[in-house]
Amino acid sequence: PAGPARLRIVRQGSRYTMYAGKPNEELKPVGPVEYVTLKDPVYVGLGVCSHVATTLETAIFSNVKLEQEAAAERSRIIGIANIAVKVDNLDEARKFYPSGLGLAEAFHTKDRDVPGDLACFKVNDHQYVEVSPTLKSESEDRLIRIGFETTDAQKLRDYYIWRRRVSRRRLRLTCIRHVLAEIAAVDRAAHILHELNRVTSNGPR
Repeated sequence: PAGPARLRIVRQGSRYTMYAGKPNEELKPVGPVEYVTLKDPVYVGLGVCSHVATTLETAIFSNVKLEQEAAAERSRIIGIANIAVKVDNLDEARKFYPSGLGLAEAFHTKDRDVPGDLACFKVNDHQYVEVSPTLKSESEDRLIRIGFETTDAQKLRDYYIWRRRVSRRRLRLTCIRHVLAEIAAVDRAAHILHELNRVTSNGPR
C-alpha cells in the first residue's frame, strides 16, 4: 500500500519527531520519538527504503523545505505583582501589616502549594503581599512564590515554552539571568523585597 503523502521531521536539540498525514489533513506524530546526539554542522538528506532486502524501492520527493523555527519574542517584565509568604500566626500578621507597613487587607487568594486561604494585603493597584498561616518551623522557607508583572503574559509564557524546547538547561540559566537583571532595574520590586526581609526579621512569626 502507498505510504503517507506528506512527511515532516522536526529536530529539537537531540530529539527527533516524525509527523505524517494525507494531503489537506493535519500532520500527526507517528512512531517513537528518537534521541540522537549530533555535532554541528548537521547535514540533511532524504532517503527511501522498501524494508525488503531483495526489493529496490523508488520514490519522488517534491515540495521539500528546510525551515528553522523562528525565535519567540519575549515580553518585558516590568515589576513584581505579588509576593506570597508563610507565617505561623495570621492574627499577628493582620495587626502588623496595616500598622507596621500601612498595607490594608484587600481580599483572600488561594495557592495550590499551600492549604487554605491567603490573606492579601494591598501595596497599590498593581502589587500585593499574600500571607499564609502555614509556617511550621523557623527553619522552613517562608517564601511561597513571587509573581511578576509583564506587558504581555501570553507572549512571555510562549517565550519560555519555546526556550524550554530549545534547551532545558539553557532555559534555566538564561531565564534566571533575565529575571534578576530586570528585577534589579525595578525600584519598587527592590522596595518590596526589602520590606519582606524586614517583616521576616521583625514581624509576625
